[in-house]
Amino acid sequence: MEDKKSIKSITCHAGCRDAYQLSLALYENDLLDTLVTDFYTPDFARGIISKRFSKELPSKKVTSLWLNFLYQKAFKGSYAISDARLSNYAAKKAIENGSNLFLSSYTAFEAFHKIKNDGLKNKCMLFQLHPHPLSIRKLFEEEIKLVPVAKESILGELEMNEDKHVFDRLIGESILADHCVVASSFTKETLIENNIPKDKITVVPYGVNTFSFPQKAVYNYTNGTLNIVFVGQMIQRKGLYYLLEAVRKLNSPNINLTIIGRGSIDHNLLKLYSSDANINIKINLTHSDLIKEFHKNDVLIFPSLVEGFGQVILEAMSTGLPVICTSNTAGRDLFVTGDEGVIVPIRSIDALVDQIEWCIGNKRKLAEMGKIAAETAQTFSWEKFRNGIRESYINNTINISL
Repeated sequence: MEDKKSIKSITCHAGCRDAYQLSLALYENDLLDTLVTDFYTPDFARGIISKRFSKELPSKKVTSLWLNFLYQKAFKGSYAISDARLSNYAAKKAIENGSNLFLSSYTAFEAFHKIKNDGLKNKCMLFQLHPHPLSIRKLFEEEIKLVPVAKESILGELEMNEDKHVFDRLIGESILADHCVVASSFTKETLIENNIPKDKITVVPYGVNTFSFPQKAVYNYTNGTLNIVFVGQMIQRKGLYYLLEAVRKLNSPNINLTIIGRGSIDHNLLKLYSSDANINIKINLTHSDLIKEFHKNDVLIFPSLVEGFGQVILEAMSTGLPVICTSNTAGRDLFVTGDEGVIVPIRSIDALVDQIEWCIGNKRKLAEMGKIAAETAQTFSWEKFRNGIRESYINNTINISL
């Protein structure tokens, strides 16, 4: 009989990464040893604290390093130091319990290095959240030359960190891993181009809660005014300059662009367009207001330079919006029929201009694409994601009593 205890796994990440779906995938099949994180709300405190937990994952299955949390929040400590502490603790627990490791990016290097350096048999699986750091750095170095106004925010990206140790940690995770799971074909391609064997990589696309992102009831079929929405961090990593330039180049009263910000903001970049009347900026909307914005608009444009996935693509599809995105996102994995959206090259203002002009004159077709997008989003559930995670984990680990 299979000894399930011998194939249980430690998971590890800071924050509420992906709503704890990786840990839930293992927990549902009694494959989770423990999640190591900085802070997870205990079961008894969930009536007081409304964040940092999943109702499906009991706190007894989570180890919170509270001092690590305080180090981050109270003392603004280094993320690299904080992540390394989580990683070291995950290794310690895996060795003590005879468990495998299924760790998220940033918190895998020290644990994997310990297992490999000591010649231990614990399996090391990595959930690679973002494309390979060398590929990202190359893109950003090019981008600083192409869009110098965005230099400050680009240099603030983790992949541009000048600390060699920090960068080497990021590179080393996928090298040390026995197997890598990624959320998009694009991320897989960046690993392969940096010499990670393709048979060492599995693509498992994320899911979406369609109840939280309901499809809109009313579509605008009238050609003319086009309402475009962008959702994400207002930085050049998201290719925002190219969208803003495309809208400015068209200089059309028939275009309304709403930029909804989450997280970082590049004020130097945005102030160049502050006088454009048809560009509206909204920051930190509530979830209900975000849904209203999705429902008001005709199309999401997401011209990102580099994404591990691009969750907003799937969220917009769920609300009934077609999506124009770049090839450096999960668009290729999500546009199953080919009618959910359009994929354009990165950095192509002309391609964005062409697509926007087409949308203005083809509102009925655009609405039909949105309906197809919503139908397709229904097939990308979190349950499907968890099933893929479990399958990948079971297929790439061996039941060993350590």
